[in-house]
Amino acid sequence: MNFNNKLFVFVVFILLTIFMTYPAVFKMQGHVISDKGDPVFTSWVLSWDMHKFKTGLANYWDANIFYPASNTLAFSENLTGLAIIGFPIMLLTNDIILTQNILILLSFVLSGYCMYLLVNYLTKNPLAGVLAGLVFAFVPVHASKLPHVHMIAAFWLPLIFLYLHKYTDENKFRHLILFVVFYIAQCLTCMYLYVFVTPFVLTFAVYYAFKKRLNSTATIKLSLAIVLVFIFSFIFYHKYSDAGNMYGFSRNIQDIEAFSLRLESFFSAPFNNCLYSNIMHQNTPEGDLFIGFLAWVLVFLGLRAEMSKPLYKTSALRTILLSIWYGAIAYFTVLIALYLITKGDPSTTRPFTNIIWLLVLRFILDRKLRSACSGYIRNLDVDRKFYLYLSLIAVLLSFGPSIRFFNDRVFPGPYNVLFNYVPAFGSIRVVSRMSFIIILGISVLAGYGYNRIYQKYKNTGLWFVLIFILTAEFLMIPVTTPEIKTKNNIPEVYKWLGNQKGDFALIELPLYMGMKNVEKENERLYYSTFHWKKIANGYSGYFPPLYSYLYDVAKKFPSDEMIDVFGKMGLRYVVVNTAGYKEQGRGNIEGEVKKFASKIKFVKNFNEYFVYEIENSKLLSSASEITGNEKFISKKFWKAKSNFTNNYTYLAFDGEEETRWCTNSPRKPGMYFQLDLGNLESFKGIEFEMGQGRQSLFDFPGKFKIEVSNDSKKWITVFSKNTDSANMILPSLIFTPKKINALIKLHTVQTRYIKMTQFDNEETYNWSIHEINICN
Repeated sequence: MNFNNKLFVFVVFILLTIFMTYPAVFKMQGHVISDKGDPVFTSWVLSWDMHKFKTGLANYWDANIFYPASNTLAFSENLTGLAIIGFPIMLLTNDIILTQNILILLSFVLSGYCMYLLVNYLTKNPLAGVLAGLVFAFVPVHASKLPHVHMIAAFWLPLIFLYLHKYTDENKFRHLILFVVFYIAQCLTCMYLYVFVTPFVLTFAVYYAFKKRLNSTATIKLSLAIVLVFIFSFIFYHKYSDAGNMYGFSRNIQDIEAFSLRLESFFSAPFNNCLYSNIMHQNTPEGDLFIGFLAWVLVFLGLRAEMSKPLYKTSALRTILLSIWYGAIAYFTVLIALYLITKGDPSTTRPFTNIIWLLVLRFILDRKLRSACSGYIRNLDVDRKFYLYLSLIAVLLSFGPSIRFFNDRVFPGPYNVLFNYVPAFGSIRVVSRMSFIIILGISVLAGYGYNRIYQKYKNTGLWFVLIFILTAEFLMIPVTTPEIKTKNNIPEVYKWLGNQKGDFALIELPLYMGMKNVEKENERLYYSTFHWKKIANGYSGYFPPLYSYLYDVAKKFPSDEMIDVFGKMGLRYVVVNTAGYKEQGRGNIEGEVKKFASKIKFVKNFNEYFVYEIENSKLLSSASEITGNEKFISKKFWKAKSNFTNNYTYLAFDGEEETRWCTNSPRKPGMYFQLDLGNLESFKGIEFEMGQGRQSLFDFPGKFKIEVSNDSKKWITVFSKNTDSANMILPSLIFTPKKINALIKLHTVQTRYIKMTQFDNEETYNWSIHEINICN
């Protein structure tokens, strides 16, 4: 076997992929690999990208979901790099499921092969390269990302560092060009990995420029190359910034912490690992980083350094103190093992925290240990030292805002610095995906570990034994491959929509939201690839406020209010899935719709799908119904009272959108909020600012009246509403989704007192006012 032959090695990784992902290669058509959640969503993303490649790149970012929202492709990963690779396959097959499945398997092949290239270059040992490629491609944390094709496609990472090495070693311009190409390719393929690898690219440039003593010309070229990639990424990703600014998208610390690694993650195997999942799976979201036992052994061998002299001599006192220290370490280690086995709560004894402090204390007090560590680092060669630093820093960053062991926060994590001061990191939700940088470093060090074994024993038979053990530890077969309908057997309603002329928008009901129903909504996105009409439905990393609001209020469909809302959204068709309504206990939804025949007419029936057309459908043309140049009355002399939480009424006009007055109990008839303006004022409207929380959208009353008075005794009704509030909020949800408000315009009257009384009877939502403004 000639492992110097790159074609032969590529074939080896093809065969390994076929075996390690069995039976995926035999179910490439009509089946998705892993599950029908995110893989179905990413098939829609890839299909949209390729659709725009064929039809023109205008409005590339305005994908056909979440209509009438814009920049919807930027609500999640755009997968442009993978779409470019898969485009020829799609042209040949016209099958997006087959195309995506090929991309998934190809990503495993390329991940292994590209790591082989990197480690073979560093060690000059092709067997070490193949072993490192096996670790990188099939280590459990990598293989567990099967539902996320953009994460599986991590093969650009080793190529980025390979050509950085070649450039700093040989100072050839073609290597710098290839580095830029692969770095940009990573940018186009997966934003997560591009953002995560960037600090380490910068670290590499500084570290190797110093260690390899690059001349000023070479250093400037490398710096300019990195800046060029940054400029490209800024231009390419600016739509993400636009979407964030328009919709107020952001990640909070709680979201990030939930998807960060914890210390026990390193002892947790993914659920689909054959050997260890039953005994080592912790069931944390994307929090499994156990890489097997042999890989760690190889890493430790790879980090061994030849010492020119013994670490230090010991004494009787030192022996006693070290015995106490090791005893304490052993005690807390046993506690950690018990918590891992029982999955208990260590917050009372805090074993990991105590171990950290014991290590820090010894390092501070033990001069000989510091000297030994310094000597060890000096004896490591430049390359191993870099990948050790890379792995350790990536581990620390992967913990997110705080380093935790179960519920015990050991200490704050360095990720806080990136989150607070580097904008790109503020949009990252799943920090645990930093694990790909960790396994990059681990794979290289494991390659060095095998190279050390080979240099000592020169026995290739041992290599086969190690490959066998690694394969057994990484095995995850059989890979699940659920069926999915393809072009010939999709529901007829989607074929019919594809045959309808013109560019129009529709909504399919009932709407679904949340992880329990992700497959149902993603399936609609997938089916939309067969007609490419705009749909109000959607699923992504972010949801626009309008969809969140529609999800709740559309439960009241059919109603006059909801049909009007659909019309003002510019929706032409409403596709009613009666099977979905039957699951909700509404078996006669088509009968309910007949009662509104004057506003919505029946068009066609396809088994459980009923298609209706809205009679008056026209998207609101502007934000004319939202306050623009309205002038507001000064709040200096305002007072307020209410029959609920009266002591906090001032929060409704304190000038802070983040605060709010709230009834703290579900809405019911008779609740009132009374405002004293302090003086007689001209009154021609009220603006309610909703804040940015989804919950507050539903804290706005649907049925209420507004009364005015000059003496707070005799009241005149100037506004009364006995239907849902959707129409009042809709313009803002469409045109100013970051700052949602409801404006009620009235005929001008003179008044001092304004009283809002509601006659809603709501079981779930409160009544709250974030900020109230009075128009004059």
